[in-house]
Amino acid sequence: MTALLDLIGSRRSVGGVSIQPVARGDVELVLRAGLAAPNHNTTRPWRFIVLAGPARGELSHRLERAPVVIACVVCGSDGGPVQAREDRDAVAAAIQNMLLAAHALGLASIWRTGEMVDDPMVASSLGLAEDDQIVGFVYLGHPLGPASPRIITGDDLSEAVEWRWPTNP
Repeated sequence: MTALLDLIGSRRSVGGVSIQPVARGDVELVLRAGLAAPNHNTTRPWRFIVLAGPARGELSHRLERAPVVIACVVCGSDGGPVQAREDRDAVAAAIQNMLLAAHALGLASIWRTGEMVDDPMVASSLGLAEDDQIVGFVYLGHPLGPASPRIITGDDLSEAVEWRWPTNP
C-alpha cells in the first residue's frame, strides 16, 4: 500500500517532454489502466483516440508538444442528466488512472483541456458523434528531467477537509 501512496503522492503534471517516441506497448498499458476506472452500471462511457506522428499536427499544432496525445471522450447517451454526469466522472477517473499508470512506467504526462475540448472543428476532426464530448487530452512522453518533488503536509488536510467525525468512536 505504501508503494501506491508514494506513486500517487509523487505524480506530477509534466508538460516538457523529449521527442523520443513512446513504445506502443506502454501506451496500451496506460489505456488499460484507463479502462479499469470505475463507471456506474458498467456503462463504459468512454472512447480514447490515440494520436501520434503526423496525426497530432493534422488536428492542432498544440498537440505536437508530446509524441503521443490521447483524446479522452465521453460518449453521449440518452440516460438523462444523472447518467451523463456519472459517465463524464467515469472518464475523469479513467484519465487519473492513465496519468498514474504513465507515472508508474516512468513517462511524463499531463491532462490538458482548454478551448480545444469544446471546439466543434476538433470534435469533427476526431469523428465524434454530435452528443460526444471531449473531457481532455492526455499528453504522454519521456520526461526531459526529474519532476519537482511535492511536499504534502498536514496543512493540506486542514485546508481542504471538514471533519464530521464522532469524538468518541
